[in-house]
Amino acid sequence: MASELIVQTLKGPTSGDNANKVIIPSGQTLDASAGGLTTPAGHVIQVVSTSSATYQEISSTTLTDTALTVTITPSSTSSKIFVTTNVIATLIRAANDRIGGKVKVLRDSTTIVDADTFQRIGAGTDSTGENFLTIPGALTYLDSPSTTSAVTYKVQLAASKTTNSGRIRLNSLTSPTNPSNITVMEIAG
Repeated sequence: MASELIVQTLKGPTSGDNANKVIIPSGQTLDASAGGLTTPAGHVIQVVSTSSATYQEISSTTLTDTALTVTITPSSTSSKIFVTTNVIATLIRAANDRIGGKVKVLRDSTTIVDADTFQRIGAGTDSTGENFLTIPGALTYLDSPSTTSAVTYKVQLAASKTTNSGRIRLNSLTSPTNPSNITVMEIAG
């Protein structure tokens, strides 16, 4: 039968080899999985991440959801969410025409990062004869959702124009060695 010890403060000895320590013996575990542990501000509470090797082509100037989506449920309304993304985007055009792309990161329907449009004239030729340029983009943001409800973070992409077959791809290969990713970390407030 399990016993229960009710205390207000645990305190280690003030002198000796283990002064000011409360020690959990080897082979024993302090289980705070029920949510009873309060961590100091700045500590990482949880991490959620996803990567996508999806070869997603977007032939639109309208920002479009990509496969880069994660959902996290903050444990406290005072928590911050650190968002980091690595977006491998390929711009494509079939003629000598300037084209650019746009990337946006949202929390649910709220924009948290609206990156400047990136543009290029073109360099290189892929197997179909189209000019292309692959742009890796790292975006970070420290968000304050102020909720304990589940929130979803996602990446959207758009081409700056669709004339001359202008388009943008998430990832440049169907199975890239470095796929695009998004990671969110809950930071204790």
